[in-house]
Amino acid sequence: MNAILTLVIAGVGLGVGYFYYAKNINKNVFQPDDQKATPAKMYMDGVDFTPAGKNVLFGYQFKSIAALGPIGGPIVAAQWGWLPGLLWIIFGTFFIGWVQDYASIIVAQDAPDFVLNRIAMQDGYMEEIWRSFPDVRATVPLFETEVRGVEMLRRTASHLFA
Repeated sequence: MNAILTLVIAGVGLGVGYFYYAKNINKNVFQPDDQKATPAKMYMDGVDFTPAGKNVLFGYQFKSIAALGPIGGPIVAAQWGWLPGLLWIIFGTFFIGWVQDYASIIVAQDAPDFVLNRIAMQDGYMEEIWRSFPDVRATVPLFETEVRGVEMLRRTASHLFA
């Protein structure tokens, strides 16, 4: 099969998966509420719960979903040929990867008991660290932006070494 035709078929498959399947699952199964606050906003602590921009979230999602395709796809292709490997990458991306990753994000919005228990557990660990090491306290507050550039590094240093 011609490589260009293979790429076109793969692109159409991913397009149908995204524009039809993913939007249909989002609308009819998950039904997200855009007005609902995420755990990152509800329990913002600057450590585990920190709001992130859409580019950062895209990077996390891409990193997560991209791992299974490039690892599993060539293994399948080496054992059974290029077509099963290509199908694994295309269909595995939106039938397995997307659903699992997206579902874990949406379900996390409805898990306040888990979140509160996690915060309590983290606070307990921090108290134990402060009891064990009373002279070492390197706590940096949550800034309004990411730490980027010399000015933000100076600001961070002023909180650490003031």
